[in-house]
Amino acid sequence: MSRYFRLGKETAYGTPASSFVDIRAESIELVFDPNFTYHRTVEGGRRLQTAQSARHNSAGPVNLFPVYDKGLGEILHMLLGKVATVENEAGVRYTHTFEPLPNITDTVKMPSYTVAKGLDDITEEQYPGCSVSNLRIEANPGDFVKLIPQMFGKKPTTPAIASGLSFSSLDYINAGQVVTQTLNAVTTKFEALSFDIVGGAFPDFKPGSKEPDGIDLNPVDVKVNFTTRFLAEQDLTDFLDATQKALVYKWQGPTLGSGNYSLQIDIPKMNFDEGDIRVNQQERLVQAKRVTAIEDAVNGLIKFTLVNGVSQY
Repeated sequence: MSRYFRLGKETAYGTPASSFVDIRAESIELVFDPNFTYHRTVEGGRRLQTAQSARHNSAGPVNLFPVYDKGLGEILHMLLGKVATVENEAGVRYTHTFEPLPNITDTVKMPSYTVAKGLDDITEEQYPGCSVSNLRIEANPGDFVKLIPQMFGKKPTTPAIASGLSFSSLDYINAGQVVTQTLNAVTTKFEALSFDIVGGAFPDFKPGSKEPDGIDLNPVDVKVNFTTRFLAEQDLTDFLDATQKALVYKWQGPTLGSGNYSLQIDIPKMNFDEGDIRVNQQERLVQAKRVTAIEDAVNGLIKFTLVNGVSQY
């Protein structure tokens, strides 16, 4: 049964990709919306007379458990737009740093990807001109990391079903691979943890077409929610005094050359919107913290550092 999810980087916006990365997905809810408008006009009596559309687009979330080598880097690239790559070991290990693209110009554009989904052995749906508008990352103790990118793109086509697919052999990234979890360089045992990143990308419609003409940018917004066991007065005092903190969270996977696969999230400056203590009967005390990322003049707003064997994005 040929059900699958694939991503391919485009050479120009809306030009279907010629090569793809095969990605394991839990669900694919990217769907086409014809955006019909039903006008009721005076001559129609009480009955609808027309169904017309002025715009076509596709949108929806994908749910997946990420691995280091296939899919994760592509989704971060679609979300943030800017990537810098360093070759650590020739042909073996590379470090990719993803950050929000500051702006777009005539020569600097957001990357676009073609999304393909296999529909059993019937057909493929292929969505050109895709990007990620926002991304949710869930990272809870004793569980697998979960990615939920919200995607958008153009109207799909239906080419023949793909063959010869090749998926990653790596295990899914999980809580057992966490090697760093700090606030202001102090080790912190995070419990429930989630990141919500609005990358700002949105479909850019122009006169002359019902479909998006490109990808434009709105402001970036980063929110983090987590809980920690309340064990020290200083944790409460920091919240009451509006102390801003930096967060570092890192997963490390299997050996790759003379290093390891890894993913690290850096947020250099966070403002705490919530962090007081709620008391309920005899339950243990925890701090439920909600924070907003603020740009640091030197280190930016948010940074993802991915180490794998992919040479470029």
